[in-house]
This record gives sequence, C-alpha cells and structure tokens, in this order.
Amino acid sequence: MPMKDESSDTRGAPDPISAAAQGLAQAMAEAQRAIAAAQSQQSNASSALVQSQRECKMLKARNTELSELSSKLFSDVRAQSQTIEALRSRSDELATERDIHRQHAQAREGRITMLQQRIAAVESSRMKERLFREEERGELEALREEAKAGKAALKTERARLTREQNKFVQDKRTARNMLAGVKDSVDALNAQFAADRSMDGSEDEDEKEPAASPRKRRKMDSAAQYQEAPREYPQAWDALLTRAIAEPLPALNCGPGTECNSPVTAIQHRSQFFPPRDASLFGYQARFDLRESVAPPLLCSDFKVDDNPKTFAAYSVISQGVDPRQIIYSQMGQFFPMCSAWPNPVPEQVTLPTNLPLTWMPSDFDLNLPTELTTFAVQQASNSTLVIRHGGDHTSTLFVPAGTPAEVIATNFLTTGKMPCGKSDEQITIIGPGGFRGPVLGAYDVPTGAVAEDTSSVEDIV
Repeated sequence: MPMKDESSDTRGAPDPISAAAQGLAQAMAEAQRAIAAAQSQQSNASSALVQSQRECKMLKARNTELSELSSKLFSDVRAQSQTIEALRSRSDELATERDIHRQHAQAREGRITMLQQRIAAVESSRMKERLFREEERGELEALREEAKAGKAALKTERARLTREQNKFVQDKRTARNMLAGVKDSVDALNAQFAADRSMDGSEDEDEKEPAASPRKRRKMDSAAQYQEAPREYPQAWDALLTRAIAEPLPALNCGPGTECNSPVTAIQHRSQFFPPRDASLFGYQARFDLRESVAPPLLCSDFKVDDNPKTFAAYSVISQGVDPRQIIYSQMGQFFPMCSAWPNPVPEQVTLPTNLPLTWMPSDFDLNLPTELTTFAVQQASNSTLVIRHGGDHTSTLFVPAGTPAEVIATNFLTTGKMPCGKSDEQITIIGPGGFRGPVLGAYDVPTGAVAEDTSSVEDIV
C-alpha cells in the first residue's frame, strides 16, 4: 500500500529531506565547481611551472653565453694589454735608439768641430811659423848688429877689466891691512875674555866641561845685544859698523859658491846677511829649510785668523808686555799673514783663558825667542803643567836626547795624556797646575854643559 505523502498531510510545510537533498546537491555542485576551479588553477600552475622552467633554461643558456662572452672579453682585454705593453716597450726601445742616434750625431758633430779646430790650429801654426821665420830673419839681422856692437864692447870691457884688476890688487892690500886691525881687535877681545874668566873662575869650569865653553860664548854674544856683556863687545860691534858705513868691508873668503858676498855693507851686517859675523854675534844663522816647508801647513791648518790686523796688533801688545829683553820673536808675526791666506777650513780657536790640560816645556834660557812668552801662556791655562829644562836652549821633543827626563815626560804625555808630577833637580823643574814660575835666570846664571842636558835644535850644541 502506497505510503501517503506527508506533504499531502501537511499543508504548506517544507520537506526536510528535500531541503537537505537540495543543500547536498548544491554543496556537491559547489564542490565540483571548486574542484574544477582547483583543477583549472592546477593546470594554470603547471603551465606556469613549465613556462618558468623553460624561462630558467633560457636564462641558464643566456648566462652561459654571457660567461663565455665575458671570458672572451677578458681574453681580448688581456691580449690588448699585452699588445699595449709590447708597444710601450717598443716605444722605449725606439726612444733609446733615438737617444743613441742623437749621441752619435753629437759625437760626429764634436769630431767635426775638433777637426775644424785642428785645421784652424794647423793654419794658425803655419801662419805663426811664417811670422816666426820672418822674425828670425829680423832677429838674425839684429844679432849680426849686436855682434858688431859686442866686439866693440868687448874691447871696452877688456880695458875696464884691466882697470878692475889693478883696483882689486889695491883693495887686497887695503883688506890685508884692515884684517890685521880686526885681528888685533879680536886678540884684545880674547885677552879681555880670558881675563874675565880668570876673575870669575869660569876657566876651571870650562876645562872640566869643554862642551860648556862654546855655549857660554854664545850666551855672551847674545847678551851683548842688550848691553849685558862686558863693554868691549858692544864697542867692537859699533866699531865694525862704523867702518862698514864708511866703506864696505872686503871679505876674502866670500863670493860665488859661498853664503856671503864681498864687499860686506853695514846693512848686510845689520840684516844678518853675513853668516861668518852673524854666527858669533847672534849665536846662529837663520835659513829656510825643510822645517819652513812643513811647519806652516801644520800650523795654519789649526790657526784661524779672523781679523789679521786686529789679531796681530793684540799679539804685538801681549808680546811687548812679556818680553822684557825685547828679543821680539817675529816668526809668529810672519804666520799671521801666511795663515790668513790658508784656503782650507780651520776649526774655531779656543778662547783664552782655558782649562785644557796642557804641558809646556820651555828652557830657562833661549837665544832666539823670549821664554817669558811661555810664562804668559801658562797663566792663560790654569790647568796646565810647566816643565822647565835647565841648561837647554830653543828645542823640541824630536831633538831632546833620548832617555833624558824631558824626553820621557814629553813622550809619556803625548802618548798617554798623563800629566807629570811636580819635582825639581839639576835637569828639570816641574810646576803643576796652580803653581808659579819664578823670575827667568840671566844668561850667565843658568847651568851649562852636557850634564845639564845642554842641547839645542838650532845651534846643534852638544
């Protein structure tokens, strides 16, 4: 029996099952539409993925092409750089070659110029030779004329020579007479000297010490300059000058090949140009030798002269103040103009007074320079030591006898710088820093002889 439709029983009320079925149908339809949309989207995504993969492959291929192109470009750039370097190297080589060609061209020009100069010199030489020949012809003619005049002059000279020979014979006779007078004066002086020695007992001392006798005579001759010797010495010297002023004195042993000329004038006596007389009057004869060649360069290399006239004037004032006998040592004055022209650099001078440790080694008597200068120098160097040699004269370390106290002290100071200690005996007196030197002894008061280290580098007295 058919079931009764409920809808027929219920008027106007919806059927729940139908509504559910409709909703399910709608939901399924929407699900299908969603599935279709999802499938469509999946298809689109697949297409997009395929397209992306295709584009990726294309990009990879493009990247590969770009890499290959970049490598090729780098290779081309490297090749071009090498080409540029090669071109630069070639350019440098070409520049060097151009310089070499330029130098060769200059050398060729120099040789051409030299050849031109040689040609000009040869032409000039030829011209000079022609002129010289012409001058020779003129000189030959002049010589012929001079020969003629010479013959005439020879006759005149022969006549004059005859007159001179006659005059020489007359002068020789006069000289013999004057020499006899000089011998008489010398004999008188010797007699007076012997009398003086016998009075003061020096004759016995000379016999005991023969080496001291020449030394004493030189001291007496030196002292005669200052009127300290017996009056006969200055009187004899004045008499000799008076005769030389009146008429030059003949010197029979002087002439060519000797160290003196004849006749001898008063000026030559005063200027020490007559060694036989000067040796007895002044004690020695100054000459230029190796010392004068070596000493100035050594001294001037350490002797700076800033103001030559001012420095010389100041030295002159000091020298006169400490030179009571007025020996006037002139060698330092000569060094002022000499060293003012020294061309090489010179160290600055040490300002006086100074505290440098110095050792001074004078003697207690000096023939040719004032030993008082050393006293003044010691006063300017308060840290210096004074070593006084007794019996010695003007000297230096090289001429002091080996093994003597002075030589040992000088050598030790120069090699070690050690100052000598104070002492006093018959050979040396040592005055240390801060000491005082007493008065300089007189010419006749100092010890003499070899026992007192009597040595001189100037007079060679032993």
